[in-house]
Amino acid sequence: MNSSIPSASDQTPWTTALLSLIPFFVAGPLRIMLYFQPGWMPQFHSPLDFLLLLITSIMILIGLGLGAARKFPRWVYPYPVHLAFALSDLLLYTNTLFGWNFALTNNFLVFLALIFLILWLPGLRSFYKNI
Repeated sequence: MNSSIPSASDQTPWTTALLSLIPFFVAGPLRIMLYFQPGWMPQFHSPLDFLLLLITSIMILIGLGLGAARKFPRWVYPYPVHLAFALSDLLLYTNTLFGWNFALTNNFLVFLALIFLILWLPGLRSFYKNI
């Protein structure tokens, strides 16, 4: 059997799967609270919201780094997409909170393409191996 094709018996242990979802359990409710409010605007939120977004983004980046160190097991595949959302959110909050004016505000697809290009670097190409 070809080793590059995952088999049905390649199951991720429950503990690994649950631990890999911790950033999503923390970041998911936070993003729901921040975005699905009537009249949502970053300038109406406190710097604490920015700090929480920064912490959850660092958690996602650490998870992606751990996945890279383990040659990208299946549990790490949602992390690049979630990191692109996190970078887009952080840039939006940074522009509003500090008065900066970056042109890439709310460009999720640019961040996603940049992350996938970085994952194409020779040391990180194992990300694309077992998809």
